[in-house]
Amino acid sequence: LKPFPLKPSSQVVRAPPCQRHPVHKATLISTTAMSAFNATHSEHVAATSSYSSALADLIDIQGPSGKPVFSAFQRDAIVEATFTFLACLVAMLARGLLQRWRPILKRSKTNKAKRLSTPWPAQSAQLGDNEAEYRSPRKSKAEWVSRRPSPSLGAGANHSESDRLAASTALASAAPGRHFKTSPETDLLATAVRQGRTHELPLLLDAARQRAVDGNKESVLDAIEADHLFSCLRACASKRCFPEALEVYDHMSQRIGEGNSRIWSILLYCSAEAGNAGRCLQFTKKLCSMGCPADMDFVNIVRGYSFSRDKVGFQDTMAKLKGLGFKVDSQNLNRAISCCAHSPGALELVEIMLNHPVCAEGVDVVSYNTLMRAHAQSGHPELCFALYERLLRTALEPTVMTFGILLDACMDTGDLSKARRTFSEMQEVGLKPNVVHYTCFMKGLIQARELESADKLLEEMLQSETQPDLVTYTTLIKAHSDLGDVRGVLRMLDLMQEQRVQMDHIILDIAMNSCCAKPMEAANVLHVLRFLIAKHKLQPSTTTLSITMKALAQTSAWQEALDLLESARDQFGVVVEPRIFLQLAQGCSKGRSSHMVLAVYSAMEQAARRGLWVDETANLRMYRLCASVGQKTGATQLREQLSTIIREQLSKK
Repeated sequence: LKPFPLKPSSQVVRAPPCQRHPVHKATLISTTAMSAFNATHSEHVAATSSYSSALADLIDIQGPSGKPVFSAFQRDAIVEATFTFLACLVAMLARGLLQRWRPILKRSKTNKAKRLSTPWPAQSAQLGDNEAEYRSPRKSKAEWVSRRPSPSLGAGANHSESDRLAASTALASAAPGRHFKTSPETDLLATAVRQGRTHELPLLLDAARQRAVDGNKESVLDAIEADHLFSCLRACASKRCFPEALEVYDHMSQRIGEGNSRIWSILLYCSAEAGNAGRCLQFTKKLCSMGCPADMDFVNIVRGYSFSRDKVGFQDTMAKLKGLGFKVDSQNLNRAISCCAHSPGALELVEIMLNHPVCAEGVDVVSYNTLMRAHAQSGHPELCFALYERLLRTALEPTVMTFGILLDACMDTGDLSKARRTFSEMQEVGLKPNVVHYTCFMKGLIQARELESADKLLEEMLQSETQPDLVTYTTLIKAHSDLGDVRGVLRMLDLMQEQRVQMDHIILDIAMNSCCAKPMEAANVLHVLRFLIAKHKLQPSTTTLSITMKALAQTSAWQEALDLLESARDQFGVVVEPRIFLQLAQGCSKGRSSHMVLAVYSAMEQAARRGLWVDETANLRMYRLCASVGQKTGATQLREQLSTIIREQLSKK
């Protein structure tokens, strides 16, 4: 086992297979095993084990220095055998996967062949007149959809009413007894809608009819046409092409016979989404003629009458539904009430629903709350309390939402006495007010200028299980700030810090507004600003500086205001914008302090030298302010210097 001599490849004399190195033997075995993909598993195992033993023997060969001795030929053999070894491993893995998945693939091909051999209406002339006789036995996508809950109807989903109506209509169409059978023709029509080719639907429907005419009875042909129409309508509803869906129906209206309930249901939905009141009434009559409609259909019926506001027609339809034995559930009744609440002038339909036997089982406290909120938003709080009295006469119990709506109605009208009575009654019935109720009642007290009562309500809130939040404190801080009560503002901020309520820069701006309610000495204004920043760790903004300029301007503290602007960047980390300099210059101009106007202009020019971006418009406005107070000479020089800085900044950009 000595190293081979280094010779050109053309002069290398290879030994017979029996005399070769063991690595060469492993290579030959592996190559033989990989020559065909169908080699047995034992051959792969033998090749890999032979390679491993041969490599181990080769590693044991050592030279005089104790290191392994390899020739160039041996290194090539090792590389060749290594790649062959890896190929064997891959082949073993592929064989295992095929042995596992071959039965599954075989079953899939068998099922596909069975599905392709299943006849559909246009291919079979021996189908009966009954629609169920020619339905495909395989489950459609709609059947699988009906087995799982729709994510667009789940609790907590944040979707619009139209999206929920569309999802419910799709589920109603896929309900048991209404399974939609797909076919090559229906798939072709749905694909055309998904690709935006709704204008081609009349031609495609006519072509599909011609292919289905041969070998089918008239009744079966009508059913096939109805399936084609429903496929188009469902695809149009999914793409929200509601006017196009109505046009497709007009093209097919004479070729579907009496139709079926699923067609009239989806047409009713499309008409409601399109806002076509006349079509809604038309499809409502056709739907009722087919039997008892679905619960979701009731919502679309109410939507149609909310457009036309036909009370008499709605009463007649409710009478027909009663004759059919229809009973609406609570969820769909509340959705119908919500639709009327968002339609002006349709609240009278809600009164009809609440008093009708069809809706008697579905009326709950949510129904009353929805109608009460609609009356409150329309500016009729007296109707809210009338409904509340009506609610108390039933077996239903009011909720915290009920009292929240009543408090909102009291706040809109400014009726504080009724708000007090509502708040007390809520506690008497055993309901605990939440933070929204407390905050709403505080707003009413503040509007009535009873700030002390609002503070007492806050103390009551702190002693209860309900703790105030940022909105509650902001409401009270603003009330004290509007009155110029700086001590009250600071007291509220201390309470916020004790309760560990997170503050923001808006709280600082509201607190600084308390210094603007009435004139305050400049030293006190600056003390309040620095105290709030240091104690409560609040970060000022340019708005905070603007409010502070307004407070200092009331006492003509121009020098203190200018000093604050010049030190704001180093002291507070705030970059003073040019508009703040303009605000201070305008105040100095109104206070007839001409030298301060020029000083502010000079401070803005120095800030521009330090990197503040100043546009030419601000430069021109500041120059005109200085010229208006008799400082044109000094302002001209500053204008030229600032214009040079602006040009340099533009060139760098």
